[in-house]
Amino acid sequence: MKHIFKRIAALSAASLISVSALTACAEEVTLLDFIDPTGGSSTFGGFELQLLQLQEVDTGSGDLSEGNLFGYPATTTLSDAAFKRISDVESAYDCKINISYEDIEQEDLILRYMGNNIKYDAMYSADHDGALEAADSGILLPLEDYMDYANLLNTEKYGAVNVQEIVSFHGSIYGLCPVSWPYKQPRTIGLMVYNMDPISQYGKLNPKEFLENGTWNWDALEAIIKDYYVLEGEKEIHSLAARNFDFARLLAQSNGVELAQLDSNGELVLNYGSEAQIEALQWYKDVVSENIDAFEGNFFSTNALSWTDVADAICEGTSMCGITAPDILYYDIIYRAKNIAVTPFPCGPRGDYGEWTGIIEGQECFAVFKNTDEPETVISIIDKICEPLEGFETYESLVDFIGNSVLYSVEDAEIVLNLHDFARYSYWSEEHSININDLYRDASSMLDEKTPAQIIGEYQTKIPQYLEDYIIPNLPIYDIIK
Repeated sequence: MKHIFKRIAALSAASLISVSALTACAEEVTLLDFIDPTGGSSTFGGFELQLLQLQEVDTGSGDLSEGNLFGYPATTTLSDAAFKRISDVESAYDCKINISYEDIEQEDLILRYMGNNIKYDAMYSADHDGALEAADSGILLPLEDYMDYANLLNTEKYGAVNVQEIVSFHGSIYGLCPVSWPYKQPRTIGLMVYNMDPISQYGKLNPKEFLENGTWNWDALEAIIKDYYVLEGEKEIHSLAARNFDFARLLAQSNGVELAQLDSNGELVLNYGSEAQIEALQWYKDVVSENIDAFEGNFFSTNALSWTDVADAICEGTSMCGITAPDILYYDIIYRAKNIAVTPFPCGPRGDYGEWTGIIEGQECFAVFKNTDEPETVISIIDKICEPLEGFETYESLVDFIGNSVLYSVEDAEIVLNLHDFARYSYWSEEHSININDLYRDASSMLDEKTPAQIIGEYQTKIPQYLEDYIIPNLPIYDIIK
């Protein structure tokens, strides 16, 4: 049976986090060395690009307020590199990039556009579904027809298909994702972050040893869940903090559960109800039931932990480890926890060991408004902005920076940078009534009362709508990004 989303893994081999791909081309990279694809002048005759940076909150990304260009905190190495990029593009190509910062909700942005009250050519957004919502409203320009001006096939620059799918809607791509920049890889849930201070203090298992021994699997996960729990008088330290529905879905994906696949008749179906999925949910039910106190919060509850709750648990030492995403690590955890380590989510018995799973939930991107007067020029300028930042042109330079300036080892940096290699898009949007994660939300809150088969059975009637609303409309981009 052909697995549709296995194509992601193959395509990811060409993406940013492929060491060989980036290393091979690194020697030929010259910043701002571009040729106009039309054969004309490589400058833009004083064109002024009006760029909106949305000051969204609660995205988990960097502070997007004025001065923090593209979310990089002002006066930092990364901020300086971003500002220099703007200056260099302006100087090299005779253009002006005017950046405005607005604290505006997507709904209000769309209303302003509809009222012909948008003065911008393009926007930079960190909202996890901002491109989808804006594209759905019809205010953004599809980009696949402009690949002479921004080559979406350049996966080192704009990401493999599993990244570009995040900024796609109904088979068209609406976002330019600067994935070669530090911290700008997609929000991928599945990063396990450990507070090594209490782990060392209490002589607990070192998770790195499982990775080194090639035994980072569910048995190892269960071992640390049992081992990490501490109860000494009034002092309690939990083993694991996570959003419980993420934990349930990661278990399923790590056990080889594909989001969708072709059946024997060539029909696309969601993979609900497979033996691998039932096995994963049964493992959740058994292990959580047996070790209920080891989990931060109630893992049999609809009241799931928030991103902040998970970060707090790691940093304050109320949990030995937590499941989070790289952007939460970069913009929060590293400032509050000084001795941390990371691993990917472990592999299930039916999974492919080493193809560590993850759930892609968001991606920062540039998007172009449909009513811009000169779309080719706007896209060309953004394409130049999206080149690797100076000082971070290669995979090795990213590993060195994150491994030595942000984390504690280059090995941890590689885990973080490679986390989205085999991750899958969550198809998650607050603006749409059906959520692809609903089954896992229900499972994580009701497995103490129902069997996995019972919960899965309740979703059989919803499967056609999931397919129609979320998966089938986006499949054409797999023919665009090959």
